[in-house]
Amino acid sequence: MASALRSRTIVSHERVKEICEKIKEYINQEHFFKNVAFTYEFATSNMSRLHIVLRLNPDTFCSAMYIPNKNSQLDHTHIHFVNSTLGHYTGVFLLNIQLLICYLSHIHEVTLDNFTNDQVRAARGIYKRFEVNERGYPHNEFIGKNLASKLHTSEGEMRLRMTSDLRDMIYSDLRDISKKVSMESNTNPWNPDYTGRLSRFLGKLGETFGGFRKKNLRNSRKRYIKKRHTRKR
Repeated sequence: MASALRSRTIVSHERVKEICEKIKEYINQEHFFKNVAFTYEFATSNMSRLHIVLRLNPDTFCSAMYIPNKNSQLDHTHIHFVNSTLGHYTGVFLLNIQLLICYLSHIHEVTLDNFTNDQVRAARGIYKRFEVNERGYPHNEFIGKNLASKLHTSEGEMRLRMTSDLRDMIYSDLRDISKKVSMESNTNPWNPDYTGRLSRFLGKLGETFGGFRKKNLRNSRKRYIKKRHTRKR
């Protein structure tokens, strides 16, 4: 099993915005898409939270809130929603780009709300790297239950284990898109040679961010656990 995450690094709001800007620049330089450009929206609340929306069009986006801890360090990302009217795995792409931002920002906790029409299908598909978030509930409420029942109990909340191989999992999921987007279609938003474009994009990120700061991985670090109050049933 992969060890848990990395040493604590304080990342400022400005640094996260710089990461978003570079990702936007590199994605658009590679012209992944035929008729749309990758954009992001970046807003700060009065509680020092960051709201980041990655977008391809008004209805194809991934929205997330970056939340500081009591020491005002960005520590937790909650993904509110992934939506795609473009289809063709553009939602999967945006989700994994959001996870790249989390990785580069040294986020220690990622959760999401699985509010899809088919929660089980989403949990086994686009959210396959996530698990049902059982924390804050009595353990016996999940024993012997199937995935659908567990999702119902957790009210659709899922979490991602921030392990040291997270970067490799993101890479793998981004590469897997190449198997799904090569089919000719009038509605296919992707330009040809996705694999080549992705390789160049990831190469630029590695050059800019020092191999995704792999040197900061610490096998001995205990995984950060976010406290949640037990909910009364």
